[in-house]
Amino acid sequence: QNYIDLASNAYLSIVCTGDDDSLVVKYLEFAAALTLPLGDAPSNMPTKAKDQMVLVSKDMSDNELEFIIDETLKNKQDLYKRTTAYRICMQENFDIEKTPSFIKKVVDKSYDNL
Repeated sequence: QNYIDLASNAYLSIVCTGDDDSLVVKYLEFAAALTLPLGDAPSNMPTKAKDQMVLVSKDMSDNELEFIIDETLKNKQDLYKRTTAYRICMQENFDIEKTPSFIKKVVDKSYDNL
């Protein structure tokens, strides 16, 4: 829960699928924390959630990334709407309320009842 509380202090949080094109737990953590993911989206990400993300790729230049981030942060009302829509979509498709306890079990190496 502490990690999610910490992440909730950020407007944007960086995430990537890696080479596996997988919806990793980070996408759920950020939904629980009400912070909008900045990065790429896996192919199995719900479209409504993907549409709210700040999508960037490793092929973008520093200037392109800076521009996208600056533009996103300019309108806090729109950012809040996007972040809320992202969370709602993720809640509709995944059990994000279990995310903090799942993380704790993994960190504590308590594999019972995963």
